[in-house]
Amino acid sequence: MEIWKYRNKDRKKRLSTLLFYYFIIFITLAFAGVSVGEDAPNFRLEKIDGGSVSLIELKANGNIVVLSFFDTKCKPCIKEIPHFNSLYRRYLKDKNVKIRMIGIDEKKELIQPFIKKYNAIVPVLSDAGGWKAATNYGVVRGGRAEIPQVFVIGKNGKIRKHIKGYREDIEKILTNTIEFLKKEKISVVKEEEVTIIYTNSANGYLESCNCSENPFGGLVRRITAIRNLRKKYPDAISVDTGDNFSVRGNKILADYVLKMMSIINYDAVA
Repeated sequence: MEIWKYRNKDRKKRLSTLLFYYFIIFITLAFAGVSVGEDAPNFRLEKIDGGSVSLIELKANGNIVVLSFFDTKCKPCIKEIPHFNSLYRRYLKDKNVKIRMIGIDEKKELIQPFIKKYNAIVPVLSDAGGWKAATNYGVVRGGRAEIPQVFVIGKNGKIRKHIKGYREDIEKILTNTIEFLKKEKISVVKEEEVTIIYTNSANGYLESCNCSENPFGGLVRRITAIRNLRKKYPDAISVDTGDNFSVRGNKILADYVLKMMSIINYDAVA
């Protein structure tokens, strides 16, 4: 009995230690962000006026990139707009300086009226809802946003300046930072983005299976979806990892599956 008590206490101690480490990992992930000197996390965000853009595209050829995260309900963010308008006008003809504002509202639809109301002329991107970029940059921590925040990315793709909160002299700070970075001579490694369209497990379904738990699927929908994706990403690589035929061994159905797979024209199929 005494031995069992000892072992039971030992298990509790190990469990407590394990839970403690899990808690530390959770907190670390929840409050992750980037610091000056680190590589700027890549993103692909929707433009408010249509289309999308990635950080790789913005910083191509060694461009300097300025990112300002904002929310339509943030009063300090509103005070920043005239400063960023002035900064944008200053570097409008400079092809090597890209200035963008990133809205992190829950709904993208809130951003356009905000832009018109406060006459923001800086191109705006939307990180609405998912907050992927905002989380990677540490702007959103544990589901809570700290704004405004501004990041300046140098020619080498690293964070060179981070401004947290509203600053009355922000235009002067950013102008001095940009001019300093423009003089730097840094070898720039060209980055390329690869888009992969991945599918699998058609299982012989030409049309949707209409399953109650997931009423999607089917090769007809797949053809349409991939055609739309190729319009958006013309250089995308498309691959399929198999399980395309029905387990029932229907030769006529298998023939139609092959025809539809050939219409998709994959780059590689298992």
